[in-house]
Amino acid sequence: MTKPKKEKILIVDDDRAVADLLSETLTQEGYSCKTAYSGAEALDIIKESPKPFSLVLTDLIMPMMDGVEFMEKIQDTNPMIGVLVISADKNLTQAVDAMRKGALDFITKPFQTELVIPRIQKAIERVKLEQENNEYQHFLEEKVENRTAALLEKHRSLHNLYFNTVEAIVRAIEAKDPYTVGHSKRVSKFCVRIAEVMNLSEADVQDVMIAGLLHDVGKIGISDAVLTKPSRLSIEEYEHIKEHPLISLKIIEPIQELKKAKDYVKYHHEKWDGTGYPEGIKGDAIPLGARILSVADAFDTMWIGRHYHSAWDMDTVTQEFLKNCWTQFDKQVVEAFSKLVESDQNALDQIRDENPPLFSVPKEFTQIHPAPHRT
Repeated sequence: MTKPKKEKILIVDDDRAVADLLSETLTQEGYSCKTAYSGAEALDIIKESPKPFSLVLTDLIMPMMDGVEFMEKIQDTNPMIGVLVISADKNLTQAVDAMRKGALDFITKPFQTELVIPRIQKAIERVKLEQENNEYQHFLEEKVENRTAALLEKHRSLHNLYFNTVEAIVRAIEAKDPYTVGHSKRVSKFCVRIAEVMNLSEADVQDVMIAGLLHDVGKIGISDAVLTKPSRLSIEEYEHIKEHPLISLKIIEPIQELKKAKDYVKYHHEKWDGTGYPEGIKGDAIPLGARILSVADAFDTMWIGRHYHSAWDMDTVTQEFLKNCWTQFDKQVVEAFSKLVESDQNALDQIRDENPPLFSVPKEFTQIHPAPHRT
């Protein structure tokens, strides 16, 4: 007795004798067969069947709906069902068309059933192979999707850890010098707005944002007496405070994710004309992010004020920047800052209001000119 097979086959032919003969033959071979005598009936059977068919054998020449149209409807709704066509057309025009549109094979009428069986077995093997390939593809896609999700989650965790580290470093310097509270966050946000006006990439905007947060962390290594001195610095004290960019670099050097931001922090006190520190580089040799940070840092010093000088109004700040183009500041960065002031000063006001300074300016120092090197 032939061992039952799992495959279901639907036989479609308006010639009942042919359909029944094929059904009986394939049933004897162990296949589970259903018959339909029109394309419409076959579609209903496929739709209502609880278990999908592996293969459909369909006549090509049928009334109302021919075999090619029927095959196309199957492919639209059940693309994993294999189709084998039966043709009585001697010139095989329809059969060739069906093969071109995806039929696995065709059998010509009249046929010998013993010769049909191997053709059907071969067609079913192809269907199985395609199903296995499809399942494997889904498996790979699911595995890739799961792996991608895991990597994204790991990235988010590392990203959060990274930013928590940055926040911790910023809080450390704020705890040492209360006059810096809010300064780093304001400078960071000013950097972002200027970089956006300059149409920098998202990655570059993030780098300059991080640099803004970290630019003053080196002040943790500066003497409290110098850091909080409410008057002008002596030459020796000024030389001491000039060390803070390099101290900052030493602190953040181990954080590999910072990449460009490290250079921005290191060089944010360089000047366009080469008279800055720590290396005295000039012009385009200064990284663009550092030039942006320089403007944002000086802006906060002048506009917000410090414990050693009063705040300036926006017009005075803007004039100061224009006066120092091509000496202290990069002109293109200053122009971007000026555009920001003209187009969206409310954004700058909001940044200031969300991160207010925690100091008041002593009366005896209200007329002292802001010193950029004290930023």
